[in-house]
Amino acid sequence: AVPIMIINMIIPMISIGLKNAMEEHIIPRVTYKTLLLFILSTPVQFWIGYRFHRAALKGLKHCNLGMDFLVSLGTTASYFYSVMSVLLACMYKEFHGQYFFESSALLLTFVVMGKLMESYAKGKTSDALAKLLKLQPKTALIIEGCTIVDGNNDGGGGGGGDDDDDITISSNTNNKLISDGSNINVIAASSNNNVTIKGGQEKMIDITLLQCKDIAKVLPGSTIPADGVVVKGKSTVDESMMSGEAMPVRKDIGMNVYGSTINHAGTLYVRITRVGKDTALAQIVRVVEEAQTSKAPIEKIADKISGIFAPVVLTLSILTFFGWFIALSTGIAPQSWVLQQTGMSNSNNFVFSFLFAIAVLVIACPCALGLATPTAVMVGSGVGAANGILIKGGHALEMAHKITTVVFDKTGTITKGKLNVVEVSCLLPSNLPKCSHDRDKTEETNVFLALIASAELGSEHPLATAIVKYVKTKLSNEKQQRDDRKININEPSSIDIEPGLGLKATVTVPDGKHSCTVCIGNRAWMNTLGIDINEEFEHEMKRCENLGCTAIIIAIDGNLVGVIGLLDTLKEDAEKSINALWRMGIDVHMITGDNKRTASIVAEKIG
Repeated sequence: AVPIMIINMIIPMISIGLKNAMEEHIIPRVTYKTLLLFILSTPVQFWIGYRFHRAALKGLKHCNLGMDFLVSLGTTASYFYSVMSVLLACMYKEFHGQYFFESSALLLTFVVMGKLMESYAKGKTSDALAKLLKLQPKTALIIEGCTIVDGNNDGGGGGGGDDDDDITISSNTNNKLISDGSNINVIAASSNNNVTIKGGQEKMIDITLLQCKDIAKVLPGSTIPADGVVVKGKSTVDESMMSGEAMPVRKDIGMNVYGSTINHAGTLYVRITRVGKDTALAQIVRVVEEAQTSKAPIEKIADKISGIFAPVVLTLSILTFFGWFIALSTGIAPQSWVLQQTGMSNSNNFVFSFLFAIAVLVIACPCALGLATPTAVMVGSGVGAANGILIKGGHALEMAHKITTVVFDKTGTITKGKLNVVEVSCLLPSNLPKCSHDRDKTEETNVFLALIASAELGSEHPLATAIVKYVKTKLSNEKQQRDDRKININEPSSIDIEPGLGLKATVTVPDGKHSCTVCIGNRAWMNTLGIDINEEFEHEMKRCENLGCTAIIIAIDGNLVGVIGLLDTLKEDAEKSINALWRMGIDVHMITGDNKRTASIVAEKIG
């Protein structure tokens, strides 16, 4: 098809000499150009077009004259009309006809390209599905034979009966058990309740065997097997695959968790409430699959019209043939028209009439409504997929021109979804562990960072990952370190992680031989540890937060030392894209699970 386009469209525009050479006649009325187009279009017609011809025949057998029939009929008519014109030119020197080889070949090529773009879009969507499905674990660790018993009904603690396999809940506060009508599936309790496991047997099972009401044990770093409710334990869970938010969500008793999300710090016991096709992940997959097969309303109309249009065109073509043949045979139409149109003798009424009949098919099939609409959907979906946008079917494309408001998620859409250290403030370097030599300001900062990174090595929290990455990069780029004062990051000898608050770790001083205790976390964590936050540190925390950062405090051996700010940076093209929407007169809004201050700062940055 590319050579055909070059011969038919490009060469006449760039080289008059080559154009004239190709217009030379091999035989009267047949040029080198016509012969080349015939040779090049033949494999396109029968090889590339085979899928349409085969589908058209199948549809014809079932009286379903749809899109494939229109494509096959239109291209076949164009091709064989041109072939017949070549044959007639070879048989009759005076014959002059029209050739449509390029129309047949290019039409098939454009339709196939549309199909390829549709396949590409579906392939990108399938990749997204595959990635989603890979998030689901293959196995689940359950506690076999467990039931949930209200501690208030068993005397406030201890045993829940004679069955040693019960999960017993005892508390000094009122536990509220919420029933779904057949069994208790949610426990709403205060944070100081006491949940214990009595008896039970741990068993690893295939994920397909997991059932509702099972109690699953989710270890730190493992994936939650299915949707459920926490009945024991507390932790933080990475729900970025559901919400797009980079920060883990704190989970406690009575809170919902979702299958395929990742448990971070603590062990959770989860009562399974939804499995298989009912889970949140399965519903996401189902929505994406439906998007692959859905059709726009205009496509459905086009399909209906195509089914009617094809037989109508065939009927008109047949009527055209007989109408002209009868008109010529009875003298209604003058015979001079035959000679003028074809250059042939008056005895060729059949050929003249047949050419008109074929012309009806060539011009009328395939119609723009039948091809342009699905091709536009295919191309639109393909371009969207190439740019990382999954379009939920043709209906969404059809309605796009009516859009007046666009709502963006913040994390991962406007921002990169990855936290980076942007602020480092070592406010009280005097509280750093002492060493055998005096440190300069650069070395003090490096020791400060190395202590933080050493403590964070024991955590899988995204904040910890970002800090460790930043410190390693900074220290590796530090060119002024002397070999005898080289600062290293060491694994913590012990670590205590409190989900949603912070951590406390014992680490070795980078340029010394003794250990120190490093505490990293938010204000609540420092208050829990009995460390007072003075005005200077509170001011620095607010300064970082006003920049949109997540600010964390660092204390060493019970003394405040510094503050670190982490920020989810904007995507390079976020501001440009939003400004483009504004110029189109579209209102733009942002939603986020982050705090209002951070959301406002991001909104100000992008205009």
